[in-house]
Amino acid sequence: SFHQQTSSPSNFNRFVVIMIDSIFMANERGDRIVERYYRGVSNKQSIRAFRHQFIATKKLTKPVIRIDDTTFFHIKVDDVHLGASSKENCNPALVFEFLYAIAGLFREYFTKINPSNVRDNFVIVYELLDECMDNGNGTSTCNC
Repeated sequence: SFHQQTSSPSNFNRFVVIMIDSIFMANERGDRIVERYYRGVSNKQSIRAFRHQFIATKKLTKPVIRIDDTTFFHIKVDDVHLGASSKENCNPALVFEFLYAIAGLFREYFTKINPSNVRDNFVIVYELLDECMDNGNGTSTCNC
């Protein structure tokens, strides 16, 4: 079911079903920094292919890219590429709202989101992802 509280549209402070299979962060060369998998349906090879075919080659012309049966959603935040993947037919606006919200939350913790800060604080990154996502669904505990 879909539940939504009335709040500021820029806040991801509500429970929504967005069905994300994975969230990942990569540097400018497409190298993996962080990957978090939900629901066990995500294919690591397809994420690797996305990182190497699109991020590393700078061929990211669209924010949504489909490879085989997986849809990739992507934003660039400071020096890091932040992405999500889903095999479900999910609402792209909600996925992007979550990605921007989690990027804002990371900024509150690290000021600048770069590969070095993410690696130095990877425990916090995983804890925040686990707090804000429950098995690939956004939770109301994420006060982004």
